Amino acid sequence: MKLPVVMIAMLTSIMMLLGQWVANVKTHIKHFFSPPAVVDVVETPDVIVEKPIVESPIVPKESMDVDNSFAGTIVGMTMGDSLYIMLENADGARTEFYVSVDTYVFDDVKIMEGEEVVAYYEKGLITPAIYPPRYTASVIAPKAGPASVFVGLFDDKLLSTDGNLKLHIGDDTKIITKDGKAYTGSLANERLAVVYAIMTMSIPAQTTPSLIVVLPQEVTTSTGVSKMPIIVEGKEIKAPAAYRNSQDVIMVPVKEIVEALDYTFNYDKTTGLYVVGKSITFEIGNNSYSYGRMAPIVLDVAPEEVDGIAYVPFFFFSQVMHMNNAYIFEGQIVIDNNEKME
Repeated sequence: MKLPVVMIAMLTSIMMLLGQWVANVKTHIKHFFSPPAVVDVVETPDVIVEKPIVESPIVPKESMDVDNSFAGTIVGMTMGDSLYIMLENADGARTEFYVSVDTYVFDDVKIMEGEEVVAYYEKGLITPAIYPPRYTASVIAPKAGPASVFVGLFDDKLLSTDGNLKLHIGDDTKIITKDGKAYTGSLANERLAVVYAIMTMSIPAQTTPSLIVVLPQEVTTSTGVSKMPIIVEGKEIKAPAAYRNSQDVIMVPVKEIVEALDYTFNYDKTTGLYVVGKSITFEIGNNSYSYGRMAPIVLDVAPEEVDGIAYVPFFFFSQVMHMNNAYIFEGQIVIDNNEKME
């Protein structure tokens, strides 16, 4: 049986109205259950006020100056001229840590087998490709406890370089050096181990620490890299200081290193190429390196020139010159043809 045209039109109108009503209900439900606006804590000299965040001016970012950490139980120790500890986490993964004279060990940590600790170590440094991996510990803290620990570099506003943590110094904040002595200098651009219990739920998080330990700047920062000795075939060489470039890669002076390896080093003014030995060439600003008649070797980092000195990424020596080893460990840049570390 066919429905009258008038009835079909009425049914169509009813369906359209019903669809609009459902859409309106969904909109109201979504609005009702939407989370409240995030608030940021803004300090004034006398009062703390809150304001809605429209767009955070500080965006957390990856930073090589903020330490990684590994939590586990000490399952082994090697003592002698140097102290190494082996940590094993709950998943059975292991990592070995070198405890140097510059490693800060919290007072309530006992370096003994069975102790549960958290080891912090410098991010971004290439180490020998061995298992378990091995790092130099910058800080060793207790694994359990009511407080949190953050290790990294802070700027002149006491904001961590990854933009995640802002410090406020309170009357009860204890500030000491690694040796436990009172520290009264500026905290700007220093590496700090920060102990805190409470932080704001803002970006960046803000906290008033109970303890701040000012750490030596020996590896992570540009100042630390510049102090690294360069060891070629087991001997320290005299050379311009290494540095970190804008990509957080350690750059080393190529001339002194290749000459210590008994290669010649020249600059061809006609082509604008640096020549290592008879067959290796590279150009400042070009990340394509040539080795004889082989296809160009493309690295992530191009050579750079600073004050008339040519620098290459330290892994140039393993990936382009095919040296067995080019790595950073225990605060040293090591390049040699000894047994390959892997």
